[in-house]
Amino acid sequence: MGNDTRTGGGESTAELLPSEGELREGILDISPVPIAILDADRKVVLANDRAKQELGLREDELLGLSTTDSALSAVGEDGEPVGEDEGITADILETGEPVRNRVYRIDMPTGDATWLSISGTPMLDEEGEVEHIVLAFENITERKERERRFDAVFNNTFQFTGLMEPDGTLIEANDTALAFGGIEPDDVIGKKVWNTYWFQVDEETPEQVRQDVERAREGEFVRYELEVQGAEDTAVIDFSLKPITDEQGEVALIVPEGRDITDLKQRERELREERSFVESMLGAVPDIFYAYDADGNFVRWNDHFSEVTGYDDAEIEEMGPLEFVPEDEREPVGEAIGTILADGEPIVIESYLRTKDGEQIPYEFKAGQWRGPDGEVLGVVGIGRDVTERRERERRFEAIFNQTYQFTGLMEPDGTLIEANDTALEFVGVEREDVVGKHLAEAAWITEANRERIYDAAERAREGEFVRFEMEINAAGDVDTVPIDFSLKPVTDESGEVVLLIPEGRDIRELKQRERELAEKTEELERTVDRLERTNAELEQFAYVASHDLQEPLRMISSYLDLLELEYEDALDEDAHEYIEYAVDGADRMREMIDDLLAFSRVQTREEEFEPQSVEAVLQEARDNLTVAIDESDATITHDDLPTLAVDDHQLRQLFQNLLDNAISYAGDEPPRVHVAATEHDDRWEFAVEDEGVGIPEAEQDRIFDIFMRGAGTDEGGSGIGLAICKRIVENHGGRIWVESEAGAGTTVRLTLAKQPGGNGGVPR
Repeated sequence: MGNDTRTGGGESTAELLPSEGELREGILDISPVPIAILDADRKVVLANDRAKQELGLREDELLGLSTTDSALSAVGEDGEPVGEDEGITADILETGEPVRNRVYRIDMPTGDATWLSISGTPMLDEEGEVEHIVLAFENITERKERERRFDAVFNNTFQFTGLMEPDGTLIEANDTALAFGGIEPDDVIGKKVWNTYWFQVDEETPEQVRQDVERAREGEFVRYELEVQGAEDTAVIDFSLKPITDEQGEVALIVPEGRDITDLKQRERELREERSFVESMLGAVPDIFYAYDADGNFVRWNDHFSEVTGYDDAEIEEMGPLEFVPEDEREPVGEAIGTILADGEPIVIESYLRTKDGEQIPYEFKAGQWRGPDGEVLGVVGIGRDVTERRERERRFEAIFNQTYQFTGLMEPDGTLIEANDTALEFVGVEREDVVGKHLAEAAWITEANRERIYDAAERAREGEFVRFEMEINAAGDVDTVPIDFSLKPVTDESGEVVLLIPEGRDIRELKQRERELAEKTEELERTVDRLERTNAELEQFAYVASHDLQEPLRMISSYLDLLELEYEDALDEDAHEYIEYAVDGADRMREMIDDLLAFSRVQTREEEFEPQSVEAVLQEARDNLTVAIDESDATITHDDLPTLAVDDHQLRQLFQNLLDNAISYAGDEPPRVHVAATEHDDRWEFAVEDEGVGIPEAEQDRIFDIFMRGAGTDEGGSGIGLAICKRIVENHGGRIWVESEAGAGTTVRLTLAKQPGGNGGVPR
């Protein structure tokens, strides 16, 4: 039968089939894929309608168009232009082999750019040469745009992003993550994510990430803060693992993401530190701090605000600023708040802070606008200070400044008067505005004669000198001028600069009067002293003369009585002899009293007669003078170590001799035991002459040092002048003497002597 195939009319099958060209064109027309056929010169000889539509060209524009045409340029995926001898058609012509899915951006003659994925197949002639090239292409412009956008999001975001298989195998990592680690894709792609460079911070992190991947694989969204390793240092990231599911809900992918929050954490730390600093600062401030918005809602306050007002934080949050001031103060305070919000100028308000228990505390409020970062007015911020003490100081200052009897003021360093107290104003009869603002020298108080003196005083005080003198000032009323004690005191700041001058004046009329009276009395006293000195000298002379003149008659009486007794011894009876003995004894005692009185009158000492003397040696001399009395009484006398002092040795010897003689005389029935003690003080020595004698009755102790005062308890009697002489000697040496005694229990005579001549040795410390 051969190859001649026919159909019912006797025609062959070949005759019934369409021609090759018709078949080719039919295939092209029904193909959903854009197809173009090029000849060996790479010119389009045939294209289906789909190709024309995709390329946006008419048939006459497309047919004959060559891939080497300058109006038709191509750019590869690497962004490099495709040359005339390059590209898919050139490769097919050269190799005769098909090329699959070559991607180009085609810049059309129309100016449009289209991304195409092109596959090409050669059509060979009988000699095996490429006769035609069939190109099938797909317009992937939209896909490329999606890829471009994905790449922009994936690789240009500041976040670390990747893609993982559900088992944790990393299949993609964006440029941000790679650059952070300083690594290439090959270093991490295909590895389990927990084994990658980023998570090798420590031994625990890889295991933690592995467990977190398991959780994400089960469909859980995982998120926490994690420290990861970078190229140069570690960083804290906000790390998350997001599972991606397919239509069946199975996890098909996991998206790991991380955002570097190192700076954020640092800012958080700084913010916490700043907030802590602010809280510490506000807590340390003794004032109350507050801030409220434009609607009057409190948004911030310190603990001191709560402590002072007595309200807790919850109560303050529900209150408005005017609720913390008394009702009668709310209107002016509200107006002040409105001024702050409207004008923006800080203001100072003095009012009262009303506490929860109703107490009203004087407060000074300093407030200003609270502004946001963009300068918008958010409300009011301020502080309040308790001014109770300040007001009390002001009250006291007012009391001192205006109620003192002195004239007081305040001046600038240049002498300008800035304040004068009421006393000064009333004294001269002027108002404050009459003198404030003037130089003190020009004020109403200053007389013409004293103006230059005041100018000079102000200049001296301005240089830091304290100036003081007496002067006459003008006065109101009947008196023209009045003497005052005037002074100018400079007040300096921390650097020593004079910042104020304080003028003060004190009316010294009474003082001047007293000075005159005192001068008159002093003159009279001096005259009296002169008279007394003359009288004392006359008395001393009289005592000497009297003692001399009395001594002679007494000696004569004693002598004649002795002669009478001797001449008429046999003629006189026993009574006569006794009478003569009494008369002689009386004359002797009178002579002794006259001697003691003369000694008492002569006890006076001048400081130039004081010389250093060993008190112990002086005491020994006194003992030597009393040898007979000591031996007869079998007395025992002891003493401490005694000092050397500047004294009148004759008088000091008399002092100890009298005290020892007195102790022996009043020893009682037992042998006398006397001890002299010494105690050192800052500016004096204290001596004590202690005995174990009969003592002194309490009633007599205050008068024991009076002249002619004789002690009881002895038959010896005495003139009663010995202790009076002791008192005068001690007082001449700047000391004092006193007695401590108990009847029947002994006596201690205490006395003080100054360490230096003229010192106050008599004042007990």
